Amino acid sequence: MFDATLLMGEDWEFYCRVASVGSFAFVPVVCLHYRQHDTSMSKGIGLRLESYARFTETLFASESLATRFHAQERSRLRRSHQSHVHGFIAIRALEARAYGKSLAALAAAIRTYPPRAVEYLARYGWIALQSLLVSKPKLRLDAPGRGE
Repeated sequence: MFDATLLMGEDWEFYCRVASVGSFAFVPVVCLHYRQHDTSMSKGIGLRLESYARFTETLFASESLATRFHAQERSRLRRSHQSHVHGFIAIRALEARAYGKSLAALAAAIRTYPPRAVEYLARYGWIALQSLLVSKPKLRLDAPGRGE
């Protein structure tokens, strides 16, 4: 069922294959708890864009995706997916206080799929604000390179 050769994203690849042949339904009950800790793969891998390359290629090479969507729609979906990956990396980098990497990933997310710009900026701003309120980091604006 899952593609065990994928380093990450095997669950999403599986869900996309299922979605290409049927529909999902909303179930208003918690059916699954996702455990995440400091050594989870998604914590360590989340900051490396190259980790997503094979997943993206596998997902968009899918025959079922090719038969369900015309080329223009697949191209739009791919850009949207890549933008989402950049947005995810931006948030993970922000959480890790890798501010330079975070802003670069945020810019890439917006550049890759501009229709999501407002969504990404709002989400990024909200998480940055929460981070500041919770951790109260001591940022020095007069010291270049600090906080990265």
